[in-house]
Amino acid sequence: MNRRQPARPRTGHPMLMTALAAILCGGTGGPGGRAADPLPPDEAPATRCAADAISRSACMIRLVLEDVEARYGGVNEGGISGIVAASSTSYVVSLPREGRIQRYTYAFRIEGGSIRLVGRVPSVRSF
Repeated sequence: MNRRQPARPRTGHPMLMTALAAILCGGTGGPGGRAADPLPPDEAPATRCAADAISRSACMIRLVLEDVEARYGGVNEGGISGIVAASSTSYVVSLPREGRIQRYTYAFRIEGGSIRLVGRVPSVRSF
């Protein structure tokens, strides 16, 4: 009887990862055919963060929350229903609206001990 070895974690197919990076960081189109929203370097300054994974994650989540509050604060619909890690350098935030969930995928670049927000891609899930 053959026993299968447990699957090793995959780092992703290089072409798929390249395509995802292009979509998240200003490629030709994001989910739903929308263009990515690349951020000019002066709009998203680098933020110093500790080098461990938990600190980097917390730093990226703080940057997402600051951006969401700055852009959508004062909109009295559904608040934030979730923030989920899509990869080690991207997060998806969900904002419920009437009849839909507005989602934004935030992409980050890690530069030494700093993290920089490099893109924001909108998508909508209607019901």
